Amino acid sequence: MIDKSAFVGRDIVHWDLHRGNLLVADGALSAVVDTDFSVVGDASFDLVTLALSSLTLPCEAGVRSRLFGSAFDGLDDLKAQSYLAHLFIRILDWPIRRGQLDEVDFWLARADELLKI
Repeated sequence: MIDKSAFVGRDIVHWDLHRGNLLVADGALSAVVDTDFSVVGDASFDLVTLALSSLTLPCEAGVRSRLFGSAFDGLDDLKAQSYLAHLFIRILDWPIRRGQLDEVDFWLARADELLKI
């Protein structure tokens, strides 16, 4: 049985942290927008969300690996796999509804790579 207390957090979690919700001015983060669904939880969830969303963007050398390192280093396996599974379900919902099979295939392949099933 999973101990639910392992998922209790005290951070403000955006819940949908990706590049489109980050505003940059003069090369620095100036705001985080679209906070309608923010909750109290584990900030690591936002880092995992941001890392996963980076898979669809071009990144300078080393950026993606540093982002994944920040998201997953020190995160226990139960949380990492739970956060990823939750995100893959959410991410796959839109392309399935819209019949975008290439995007579905892309995300299913990433799930195969990242989930330890």
